[in-house]
Amino acid sequence: RYRTEASFLANEIISQIWVDRGASYNNVASYAVTGGVGASTPAQNWVDKVNALMPSSTTYPPTVAIDTPAAGGRQVTVTIRWKAPEAADVSNHTAVAFISDP
Repeated sequence: RYRTEASFLANEIISQIWVDRGASYNNVASYAVTGGVGASTPAQNWVDKVNALMPSSTTYPPTVAIDTPAAGGRQVTVTIRWKAPEAADVSNHTAVAFISDP
């Protein structure tokens, strides 16, 4: 159940970045999330949603890393971690997307 939810949440933020990338990617960096804190209101709203749906996500905060590879565009890496109530170990889901020219 949680893995499916994590996949949905990762795809949700990637889709939002894709739609809101703006000319010359000027909006992409605003979706960065580090230590469970979003760089913008939309990113923080997403973090709040993750925290509401995923167990222990405040202890293991989600991240959205934005990189510029040599090929241009932006690489977005979303990592969501959680610890289910009955689990002994932390689980994670990572999704990577390449955001190309608008």
